[in-house]
Amino acid sequence: MDVSFITRHHKLSLTISILVALIFCSFAPFVQTVNNVDYFRLKDHPDQKFYESFQEIFGNDEFFVIAFQKEDIFTQQNLALLKNITSDLESTDLARDIASLANVDNIIGGEDYFKVEPFLYSLPETKEELEFLEVRL
Repeated sequence: MDVSFITRHHKLSLTISILVALIFCSFAPFVQTVNNVDYFRLKDHPDQKFYESFQEIFGNDEFFVIAFQKEDIFTQQNLALLKNITSDLESTDLARDIASLANVDNIIGGEDYFKVEPFLYSLPETKEELEFLEVRL
């Protein structure tokens, strides 16, 4: 088809283009999208098997880790920073569960008992309290 035909019969070309577009648009409500990555995985692939074993152990894969590194986490300044970060994250509606040293439980057990208590009641103020926390970990 010659380009000059399109320019000479521009009304016909526009009408045909609109009709073709309407035909394709009429199928738009029936188009289904896949929003699950499981659909795109290869069966029996080693990475897929690893992923399945990960899910068996941890339950799901919806997690995000925020980590920071300090030479010694057991200082009053670093524990205060950790507690503030934890509080800020807990105050958002974006996460279901926040776990850090600032809000986890410490389980202490003996031969015939166990006790569950917060790992960090309050920020330690003395060197002895900081050392006690480090020993508990």
